[in-house]
Amino acid sequence: MLKKLIKQMLQSTPFRVSRQKNPSRFDAMSETLLLIHEEYPEIDGIIDVGANIGQWFSLAYPIFLNHRYYLIEPQASCWNQLNRLSLKHSNISIHKTGLSDSERMGNLAIPANGQVSTGASIVTNGISVQKTELTTLNHFVRETTTGFQNGLLKIDTEGHEAAILKGAEEVIRQFKIIIIEARFTRNEGDASDIIGWMNLNNFKLIDIAAISGEGVSQDGRAKLCDLVFHRKNQS
Repeated sequence: MLKKLIKQMLQSTPFRVSRQKNPSRFDAMSETLLLIHEEYPEIDGIIDVGANIGQWFSLAYPIFLNHRYYLIEPQASCWNQLNRLSLKHSNISIHKTGLSDSERMGNLAIPANGQVSTGASIVTNGISVQKTELTTLNHFVRETTTGFQNGLLKIDTEGHEAAILKGAEEVIRQFKIIIIEARFTRNEGDASDIIGWMNLNNFKLIDIAAISGEGVSQDGRAKLCDLVFHRKNQS
């Protein structure tokens, strides 16, 4: 009874309660997507890089209901659930590849004994759990999409985001909004590097959709965030 009462009280506030290893300082992704939809009606296509089993897609789809979606996920243990999504929704396609800064074969490191994980990442050394084909966003957009000029791009690849951006220089300006995970605690996917690269490529940081902290056994400081960038007007 008490749990139900607290839940009802929280529904009238902007706060959310979450129970997870890496505590969420805040998570406003749904609200951020709603604002993007209202402010940028010209969005004409959506690419979800690091789709996993469709968690972010499930937030975006009810808001951008009639858009074309491209869900990219190299983790084989996610494919059955993604395939079911593609059967349910005719405006999405599933692409079982990884993105990086060049076209090659790469190693996908997957924690949790190969089960579905949000922590899967492309690695350049170490033990290979799954061999995966890598391509660039440049190649993917040119060869796979139907073409757009004001796309929405989401990238969440556990520290490999900077490499994906390096492989996107030719097509990056076809996106109006970019949502990208960035980190404060390690060199790969470093937030300051990503912000600098985006600024050089004519994108302005306009929002932060979520921030997660270090695990409860550590000091709880900010670990990663979802940054939102808007393409500046062309001069």
